[in-house]
Amino acid sequence: MYLPTINLRNTNMVRLASSLYLFVSCLFLLAGFSLHVHAEASKIVKWKDANGVTHYGDKLPAQDAGRGNSVLNKQGTVVKTNESFNPNANTQEIEKVSAEQLRQDSALLASYSSVEEIELAQNRNLKSDQLALQALQQRQEDLKKNLRNLNTKFSGKKMPPHIVEEVKGYQLQILKNISEIKTVESSISQTTARFANYKQRYLELRPRDQNLTYIKAKKKTLTELQAWKADANTRLNFNLDKALSYKRAGIEAPPHVRDGIEQANREVARADEEIAEMQESIKKSQQSFIK
Repeated sequence: MYLPTINLRNTNMVRLASSLYLFVSCLFLLAGFSLHVHAEASKIVKWKDANGVTHYGDKLPAQDAGRGNSVLNKQGTVVKTNESFNPNANTQEIEKVSAEQLRQDSALLASYSSVEEIELAQNRNLKSDQLALQALQQRQEDLKKNLRNLNTKFSGKKMPPHIVEEVKGYQLQILKNISEIKTVESSISQTTARFANYKQRYLELRPRDQNLTYIKAKKKTLTELQAWKADANTRLNFNLDKALSYKRAGIEAPPHVRDGIEQANREVARADEEIAEMQESIKKSQQSFIK
């Protein structure tokens, strides 16, 4: 049987090459690790403490953890900026937003007692813009008509200088009118979107309006207060008529009639007071919404 001849010299060369490759690879790994360690060691962190004093170091101390800081290289150039993170500040911001949302929700429920009232308010707010838009659109048609008439009249003819200026004037007015139309259309879109948000939020809040202490403190909506006043006035007039009948008959009005008049008078006065307060609250709320 034939056995191949093994060249020991070649085998030793292969082993030597493998050992050399492994050695070089280790050198590269060590060099990379050394560069990383050097980079970390040469990193400079700059930050300000709670008193506003600027500090430099290789890392933030525990008491300043979460503060905004900058990372500088050894030349002093900022290579990275880290934003501050303060859980307490974030919590306060969330609470502030929640309080503002509650205020807006309370104002919304104080201003409107139904979705229909919101829609009526929307129509009132849109009315002036809609009329302005109609006027601008009509003006646009008139300007275009006048411009067409001039162009038709002098078609194929040389326009006198004053007619050229008149044409330019119409063209400028048309461009200005287009800009005004876009402005009014944008205002209409914003108003529509604002009241759409009011309606959506109102429908979300209505099932849980008992949680809004500002609204429940009043106990009644404006519509309910007005109905209360109307009912009290009806009872007041009824008892006054009864008292007048007794007086004409020469008979003193019985206690329940006199008490009814007094009670109804107190209710009308109280209703007037609460209606005035509610209307003032609604006025302020609507102003805040418009802003």
